[in-house]
Amino acid sequence: MIKPKLGQHFLKNQGVLEKIVKSADLKPNDRVLEIGPGKGILTKKIEGRVRELVKVEKDPELAKLTNALNQDILEFPLPPKDFKIIGNIPYYITGKILKKFAGFFCVYLVQREVAKRILARDGKESILSISIKQWGTPEIVGKVSKNSFSPPPKVDSAILRIIPLGKSLEIDMKVVKKAFSEKRKQIGNTLPKSIIQESGITRTKRPEDLTLKEWITLSKTKD
Repeated sequence: MIKPKLGQHFLKNQGVLEKIVKSADLKPNDRVLEIGPGKGILTKKIEGRVRELVKVEKDPELAKLTNALNQDILEFPLPPKDFKIIGNIPYYITGKILKKFAGFFCVYLVQREVAKRILARDGKESILSISIKQWGTPEIVGKVSKNSFSPPPKVDSAILRIIPLGKSLEIDMKVVKKAFSEKRKQIGNTLPKSIIQESGITRTKRPEDLTLKEWITLSKTKD
């Protein structure tokens, strides 16, 4: 039985499954944490290819079906950093999962619009895109039609891969959030004057137009 409150949309497209596995670049010695294995269709593609596979499923019936740990992924202890994180994650907790597994090699199925916001190919950064890019390199490795799921969600999805940088960029997210605290405001109106002057960045710039390098500069010159 589908449980809408858990955001369940089961992937059924074999081509997409293969692309997810390929994107994860699985090696025999890898360790993987799969978020929400559901009915186990992706699990079957991963098992046998890696040294260890940990499955975490919130739905008790599905957990039993796939022999997964029956637990909320947001309450699950973080695994060692060498684990790869893979999952068709519930849309309603995407942000929380992205935050929790910062620094890990990740391959997720997410809403396509969310993936596009993270990449910010239009040059317009956001709190979300900066929070990801400070520790990893995001990439859309495949577009996924809503018809690839049962039941189909209302929007299309994308396969999002995030490869960790190794060393996080020195960006203070408190400064970022402060700059974005008011919509369409210039940084001169949201950040202290002392920070703007010392950074050398034009005060009339909007936060969405700043580069990662400029965010690093602002973070180092905070008052």
